[in-house]
Amino acid sequence: MALFQKKKYIKINPNRSTVQGEMTKPEVPDELFAKCPACKHSIYSQDLGASKICPHCSYNFRITAPERLKLLVDSDSFTEMYTGIESKNPLDFPNYAEKLAATKEKTGLDEAVMTGTALIKGQKVALAIMDSTFIMASMGTVVGEKITRLFEMATAEQLPVVIFTASGGARMQEGIMSLMQMAKISAAVKKHSNAGLLYITVLTDPTTGGVTASFAMLGDIILLNLSP
Repeated sequence: MALFQKKKYIKINPNRSTVQGEMTKPEVPDELFAKCPACKHSIYSQDLGASKICPHCSYNFRITAPERLKLLVDSDSFTEMYTGIESKNPLDFPNYAEKLAATKEKTGLDEAVMTGTALIKGQKVALAIMDSTFIMASMGTVVGEKITRLFEMATAEQLPVVIFTASGGARMQEGIMSLMQMAKISAAVKKHSNAGLLYITVLTDPTTGGVTASFAMLGDIILLNLSP
């Protein structure tokens, strides 16, 4: 029956490497390549560029608030405002404080939105950029307070407001308190509008829920950062 016996083959891995005499698999860093969700191409990360746009189909990858800030404003012109505001965990939601602390450490942000003033092509603006890496940029009391203060400052100083939205909606851990931010911000937007000042919103992926139902759709000019 030797005719039907399976032959033994020696497998050779040309990419093998050894560490202290042991065989190890070659490792590829996770950040070296990115897969486009739209066209499914694997892309060398450096080919995406700072704006993170797929070279094959022009799909816009999500970017963080600090990354967007570098692309948008004049060099060294951004002055951040309203940092250090803390949520009091109004519902005493289990592990919420720990989750906030861990997210702050991981992202380097103090909340889901960066607010301040900056120059864009020499024009001073009040600017807010939401960051989906911070609990999906959900809108809680701190996000509502920061954006409301930004509009109040812009109204007092006669500045246009530019907001880049990116949010999963109201923050469930803060319950009705998060939903109240919709009316709170909208009232500040109305006062800014009554003063005859410009408000521009740029809707980025994802913009949903309470953010869409309030200040995201109240801009005098609404731009969409769309992908094919």
